[in-house]
Amino acid sequence: MIKKIKSNRGIIFTFEAVIVAFIFLTIFFLGYSIYSHNLLTGIEEKKDTEKFHKALLLKDLFLKKYEFPGNYSEDYIQNFTDELNLKEKTFDPINNFTNDSDRFIFIIYPNKYDNILNNYVNLSNITFNFSGIIFKIYSNVSNVNNISINLSNIKIYDWVVFFKENVYIPKITGITYNSNVVYLYGCEGDHIYFKIQNYKTNNINISNVSAKLLNYTGSSEVIFSINGYIYNKSLNSSFKNINEIIPNIISGINKIEILYSPVPVEFKIKTTNVTKFYYLTLSPRNITIMVNPND
Repeated sequence: MIKKIKSNRGIIFTFEAVIVAFIFLTIFFLGYSIYSHNLLTGIEEKKDTEKFHKALLLKDLFLKKYEFPGNYSEDYIQNFTDELNLKEKTFDPINNFTNDSDRFIFIIYPNKYDNILNNYVNLSNITFNFSGIIFKIYSNVSNVNNISINLSNIKIYDWVVFFKENVYIPKITGITYNSNVVYLYGCEGDHIYFKIQNYKTNNINISNVSAKLLNYTGSSEVIFSINGYIYNKSLNSSFKNINEIIPNIISGINKIEILYSPVPVEFKIKTTNVTKFYYLTLSPRNITIMVNPND
């Protein structure tokens, strides 16, 4: 039996028609809700994707902008770094980040060798304090002061974070003036660049080259290369002559790579007369880069 409903205007509805209409409206609103949700989700995902791509571009931009060399003396730049033909991907914390401080933050992590170098490198040290994460570099060719970055003040939800970007950091930068000896330092994986001013001219020649291990008991094999020539030496905590490398030292830019060593290595190069030495130690590090892609 079909039940009917009569309105005040005389229009007659069946219960079945009302139920069908209710079901139709329910399906319509459910479909509309799902469509609206998917549309809004798609828009948000598109915005997130665009923001992520923008952050990637900014990260690459900042890495390029703040690569080595940063802010160093004119002598160091003109007579040394301008002659370097670096192949390494570098990042230099000796830069002025003021203009990008609200969009770019970095953290450099120390390694197991850093505390050893603190006791031997006779240069001014610059300390970076990332809310308790301490990293030091050494230089007498930069006027940058100690830097402290309070990470607790960062609103993390506003940032896209890139973990463990692998770059080379200028760990040691310097010039030794009016001397006939220079000390160079490097750890496993480090690249040491140096230049001897007027080498093989003005009676400037190398009289002796020696090397030793820092803060190490006993002796150990050390593998290193100089200008592409590989050497395997047994070193201990006392300087040992390695004069056989002298023929491979050139008058321009020289490069030493520490291929294996249990601790930092100290090289001592002596010349026949006083001169000027330029040097750089690039150290491979993992850094965290935080980029704010928001306008």
